[in-house]
Amino acid sequence: IQLLNTIDRVSLKQLAINLRWHKIQDLPYPPDHIVQEHQIQEIIEYCYNDVDILEKAFEHYSNIINERIKFSKIIGIDVNNKNDTDIAKTVLAVNYEKETGIPFEIFNKQRTFYDKVYLEKCVSQKIKFNTRKYNKIFDKVKSMVIDPNKDESSTKRKKQFDLTFYSKYLSHTLGLGGIHSNNPSEILEDDGENEYWDLDVTSYYPRVMINDELKPAHLDDRFLDIYDRNVVSKRVWAKKNKETVLANFLKITANGTFGLTNSKFCWMYDPYVTYSTTVNGQLYLMMLIEALEYYSRCIVVYSNTDGLTVKVPKGEKARFNSICNHWMKATGFDLEFNRYDRMIIQDVNNYLMFTHEIVDGKHYKNKGSYSWKKPITKGYEYPIVPKAVFEYFDKGTPIVDTIIDCKDIYEFIIAERTNPKKFHVTLETADGERNTLQKNNRWIITKGQPGEGKLRKQSTENFEITEMQKGRLVTVLNDIHSPLVENYKLDYDYYINQAQALINLKP
Repeated sequence: IQLLNTIDRVSLKQLAINLRWHKIQDLPYPPDHIVQEHQIQEIIEYCYNDVDILEKAFEHYSNIINERIKFSKIIGIDVNNKNDTDIAKTVLAVNYEKETGIPFEIFNKQRTFYDKVYLEKCVSQKIKFNTRKYNKIFDKVKSMVIDPNKDESSTKRKKQFDLTFYSKYLSHTLGLGGIHSNNPSEILEDDGENEYWDLDVTSYYPRVMINDELKPAHLDDRFLDIYDRNVVSKRVWAKKNKETVLANFLKITANGTFGLTNSKFCWMYDPYVTYSTTVNGQLYLMMLIEALEYYSRCIVVYSNTDGLTVKVPKGEKARFNSICNHWMKATGFDLEFNRYDRMIIQDVNNYLMFTHEIVDGKHYKNKGSYSWKKPITKGYEYPIVPKAVFEYFDKGTPIVDTIIDCKDIYEFIIAERTNPKKFHVTLETADGERNTLQKNNRWIITKGQPGEGKLRKQSTENFEITEMQKGRLVTVLNDIHSPLVENYKLDYDYYINQAQALINLKP
């Protein structure tokens, strides 16, 4: 099944680390190695380990696989062996072919290409600003020209569209992907004088496409109607009626469809649609920011892609609601409202927020450094630290208590996959022994553990050596025989300091 095909996303070994598998072993010999007889058993054991990891991954994904089977039956389209992107492609293709009568073989070859995208042509007529400050930013946006064929993935290259503007409290950055605020590190709390309200636009980018009639130029005029009826509106209905499986997969399809307008490998490719969607999405939120801060004493304290968080002073709630309702009526979007009691913000991508009411079974939202439960395709780094921080803010539990009381060594592990073409990783022990390590490694910070040492990586280009855990000794745990903390001499000070840094809002 493609769900388990982690190529281009994460290796099987990285998957194993996140699944807390006991043995992390890279291929013991190069692929072109001529195997000797005495090495056969080692390779057999390596293969068995990989098969066991894959079985564990299949078990982990069993609920999702079952949901794919159920979704396939509901919509009458087989998506059992498709990843999320292919689900969006397939669902739209089947419905588009069925309702237009155009064979897939025809429209699958179509694309719309441009050398330049003029943002002035992308902007919706519904976007209007009332103040000179915001109109000045608006004029800058409209004056920009984008080359859709330019690679924007490199962080070293200057972005084609990168503008910053200031609202009353903080600055926001506009980019080709979306808007985000540049937050100071701070803790915001409902103090009786101010409430904090989170505003999320329902199915934002898909709804921008539909409301602004943004469709790939080469496709039939019925495309948006097909997209809306079969995906976007149907997903909203499914969510309201608690048809969870249908709602979840239609959300994947809705968001995936927008993303595919920027993929040259897809029949929906048209960069004008992509940039019109993202640029208008940001400008619509700018309209809301301007209105909230110009016509009331409300202050926007956070923005990110499809929503805002607003500080609403006592006595301003009615005006706040009125402005939001007027914005929804003027733009055609729907807002979902959630109230926060407390917001611990390191920056826009690292935060812990406590909701006023239970939302999706939880009373909190966390992201980045403050999250301990991440997808198994993401990195792995000492879950005990964000857990200790959460317990501190949620219940007032001292971080020392949470960390010392934890008995599971997997909670303390740090892991990294190092590119062997760029670096060689070694562990240098106290007696001077230097051991070359594999590319996938995991370790704990220890003090007095037998076999511990300094973890270093050396550049293959300039031979520069970097200490991976500066000032600390580590014990490599690629093969765990016991998960009990009592079998290891952990350097608890390190983990306590990491948790304290998050409490102090330090990166």
